[in-house]
Amino acid sequence: MSGRRAWVAAAAGVAVLSLVAGPVAWADGGGAGSPASAQSSSPSPSSSSSPSSSDGPGTSAPAPSGSSSPSASASVSPGAPAGRPKAEPRIDATARMWPDLGTIWAGESFGIWAIGENLFDTTPALALKLTLPEGVTYEGNTAGQTNGTCKPSGGRTLTCLADDGNTKQVMAKIKVKADDGLAPMTELKFSAAVDIGDAVDPNPSNDRNDWTITVMEKADVGVEWSMEPSGPVAAGTEVRTVFTVTNHGPGVSRSGTVKFYPGFDYWPTKMPAYPPCWVDPGVIICDREGDLAPGESFSYAFTWTFPKKAAGTTYRLLGELYSASRHDPVSANDRAEAVFRIVKAGGTGGPTPSASASASASASPGGTPSARPSGGSGGLADTGSGGVGPALWGAAGLVALGGALFAVVGTRARRRAPDERRIRGEI
Repeated sequence: MSGRRAWVAAAAGVAVLSLVAGPVAWADGGGAGSPASAQSSSPSPSSSSSPSSSDGPGTSAPAPSGSSSPSASASVSPGAPAGRPKAEPRIDATARMWPDLGTIWAGESFGIWAIGENLFDTTPALALKLTLPEGVTYEGNTAGQTNGTCKPSGGRTLTCLADDGNTKQVMAKIKVKADDGLAPMTELKFSAAVDIGDAVDPNPSNDRNDWTITVMEKADVGVEWSMEPSGPVAAGTEVRTVFTVTNHGPGVSRSGTVKFYPGFDYWPTKMPAYPPCWVDPGVIICDREGDLAPGESFSYAFTWTFPKKAAGTTYRLLGELYSASRHDPVSANDRAEAVFRIVKAGGTGGPTPSASASASASASPGGTPSARPSGGSGGLADTGSGGVGPALWGAAGLVALGGALFAVVGTRARRRAPDERRIRGEI
């Protein structure tokens, strides 16, 4: 090794030892890392020696005249300050409940879950009290996943206590039955309240929870494509379709939300705006709130324009009740399919095409709903032509951009490698 290289290696070794020694001396409590020793580590005209970190663990250099020692100023006597007041208990009791069903029919039995608990500190007493409405009969407790038992305690009230006597939480489930003579559209209000005895809850807003269940009558809700293609559809021309939902009675229904499966091949050029309709990947969902009276109907209109490449294929669109009501006695009319036989512009149709670009309900996409499209109410929103949607085009663009960046980085790396080797004297 030449003299110059030996000098460089020695300097590098000294630098490494200095970096290591600094943290070690600081960790050991030596003066090298303390504010006091930093001021006296170099010789001064009035001093011929400086404190050394070799004094051993626990030793430190004397502080300059007129300054106080950092260790002395930071010393704290152990233990809590004398006379510290005792913390006040944190009390916040809450009650929650939820029934198994949101709507029922007269004579039906169902369950109700209820929980009473102390969210923070426990209280000497904790009970859960359930109040049943007129027209509902208590049938007993339901075992499993509960730690509480409910018993009648006067009037229409049940008192529920934890089986092991703890006052942290009581969870119970009861079974009740709606009377046979309840009229349709009767609303049954249930209440759950937590009781903590003589303790005071500074937050009483969550001490009670109410729930209302509506008595329904059976109602047959059916769907159909009231306007659909009656023959071949020419590519490039607009085709209007209408999907209608009707309550055939005899009772009032709350089944109004419908779902469509256009898939990913083609998309309507016009559809109902948001609200009430919104989109998920490959799916259109149209929400409707409120009751649907016997004989009442509502509809959704869609417009389609198929591209030339679709000629010779058959496109199918399924629409259905999003979740059929338990009170719907007829399920056969809960879904309907529109069929589009697509031909070339000016064509007569000919034989039925063998190829198919249909969207199957059994393969309906899932996942988290995408952002709902904007649009005014009451009109039809232009959603653009069919085919791959903007989200898919965006994803394809990102993939292409990533490939281009990878190619550029790889090329630069290959070009830089010979230069580095030449500097090191390898080539």
